[in-house]
Amino acid sequence: MNRNKLLKLTLCMLLMASIFSFFPAALADSTPEEWGPKPWPWQHGGAPAYRFKKPQGNWIGLWPFLGPGADWGIPQDEPSWIRIGWIVSDFEIEAGWDPGPPYQFRLFIDGEEIPMKRWARHYKNEDVMFPDGVVRNVDSRAWMCMASFDPYYFEIGPHEIRLQMLVKKPYFGSDSKEWRFYENHLTGGTPGNSFEDWYGPAGLVWDQSHTLWIF
Repeated sequence: MNRNKLLKLTLCMLLMASIFSFFPAALADSTPEEWGPKPWPWQHGGAPAYRFKKPQGNWIGLWPFLGPGADWGIPQDEPSWIRIGWIVSDFEIEAGWDPGPPYQFRLFIDGEEIPMKRWARHYKNEDVMFPDGVVRNVDSRAWMCMASFDPYYFEIGPHEIRLQMLVKKPYFGSDSKEWRFYENHLTGGTPGNSFEDWYGPAGLVWDQSHTLWIF
């Protein structure tokens, strides 16, 4: 066998070995676990909105809507994590209730922007009870951003957690195509499953500061 054929055979064997060694890890890591309330109030049939691998440690709660000025505490010597998410159906975008993607999620801790990992999932042909009381079969997309923190990442004491969600496309009568903070314009709906349950309090602007206490 000449040198070129030997080199090609060696590269092929290395490639196949890397592919087969990757598959078990990828399949194990992709097994979905449910995070978040179960069921979400608007999910007809009780299907959770987000299904991603669950991290370890204390949840620094930024979802669902806490409102500006919320605070909570976690121990310093344990791992922790923050998640920020959004889910929207094709119907909501078509109805002008939501601008649709692209979205930007930004997280600041004590004024420093923190990078986050981002996932997206597509849910097809789901029956969803909307706040107007109508069950519609829709396709939905979910986005989740997450940041994880090792033990002792935070110093003991208070820390400012600032969350921003920005949108770019026109919606709800706005023709703007510039990046701007998301704001909920919708109110009312079915008791216990209102537009405020979906999108946050009426008039909520997604530029919120919270306090995290480390003890």
